[in-house]
Amino acid sequence: MYNMETAWQHSDSFLLTNLAMLEKQLLCDVTLVGKHSTDPIKCHKFILVSRSSVFEAMLCGPLAETNDVINISDIEESILKSFVRYLYSNCVEITAETVLHLMYAAKKYDVLGLQTKCRSFLDIEMSAINVCTVLDQAIAFDNMDFQKICLKLIMRQSKDVLETESFVEISRSALKAILMCDNFGTSECELFNGCIRWARHACKSSSRSETDSDIRDVLGKELIDLIRFPAMSGNEFAENVAGTSLLCQSDIIDVFRSIITQKTVSLFKSEPRISLTMECLFIRCETFVNDRGGGFSFGVSPQINVKGNNFSFLYQMIALLVGSLCAYLYTMVLQKLQLKYLKTV
Repeated sequence: MYNMETAWQHSDSFLLTNLAMLEKQLLCDVTLVGKHSTDPIKCHKFILVSRSSVFEAMLCGPLAETNDVINISDIEESILKSFVRYLYSNCVEITAETVLHLMYAAKKYDVLGLQTKCRSFLDIEMSAINVCTVLDQAIAFDNMDFQKICLKLIMRQSKDVLETESFVEISRSALKAILMCDNFGTSECELFNGCIRWARHACKSSSRSETDSDIRDVLGKELIDLIRFPAMSGNEFAENVAGTSLLCQSDIIDVFRSIITQKTVSLFKSEPRISLTMECLFIRCETFVNDRGGGFSFGVSPQINVKGNNFSFLYQMIALLVGSLCAYLYTMVLQKLQLKYLKTV
C-alpha cells in the first residue's frame, strides 16, 4: 500500500525532488554515455536544457539531435555523473583529482555555477599537498591560467611541495614546467634532490633498478639540462652530484669552474632561482647603543631578504643569511639603514 507520509514529493525543495527523479530513473527521456562508459546515465532533457545553453542548442530547435543517446567521449563516466548530479541538485564533491575535469565539463556546457565552485576550490583548498595533482590536470587540459596558479603556489611553498608524495608522482611534463621556472623557494640543491626522488620513484614504478645510469635515463637530457648546477655551492655540488655518474666528467669540471670563477663556463644555466617569500613586518628586537650610534641585532635561520625603511629614506638590502647568522644594522647620519657588517655567531 502506498504510504503518503514518506512520499519524496512532499519535499519543499525543487532540487531534492529533481534529484529523486534522477536517482529513481523516473520518466527519463535521454541517455548520456561518457568516456569508457559501463553505466550510461539516464536523465531528463528538461533539466539539461534548463541548466545549460549548450544542451538547449543540442536538444531544441530545428537542428536538434533526434537520437535520444548522446555520446560524450571526452568526459569520463565518473566525472559526467558528478556533473549531471550537479545540474539536478547544485551539489558536487570536488577534489584535487576531479577539479579540472569538472571545470572542463562546466566550460564545455556553459554551466557558470559549477565553474565558480571549481575556482573557489582552487582558491581555498589547493595546498602544497595537492597542488602537483592539480598541475598535472592543468597540463593535460592545456589550461595555462591554472598552470600559472599552480606554479605560483609551488614557488611559494617549494620546500613543502618537494616533501609531498604527490611530487614524486607528477608527470614528466609537470616536472619540466617546475624546472623551467625562474622562481623557487628552496636551494637548487634541494630541487635537484627532489628530482632524484622523482626519478627513483619512476624507477620503482617501472621495476627498474635505481643506479645512477637508470636515474640519468629516467630524467633524460631534457630535464637534466634544466637543473642549474652552477647555482649550487661548491660543497653542495661535490657532495650531491660530482660523486655520481649523472653528469659526464667534462660537465662536472665545467660546473666546478663556473662555481669557482663565478662565470658561465658550463652549458647549464648559472643564475640562481629567485625565492618568492612572504613579506613579514619586523617590529621589535634587542637594541643597543655604542660610540657609533644606536642599532639593533637579530638572528635568523633560513635565507631572508632584509628591507629597511627609516622615515622618508628607504634602503633595501639583500642578505643571504644561511644557518645561524646575525646581522647588525646601524643607523647613519643621513637616516639611511646601512648593513655595517655581517658575521656568523
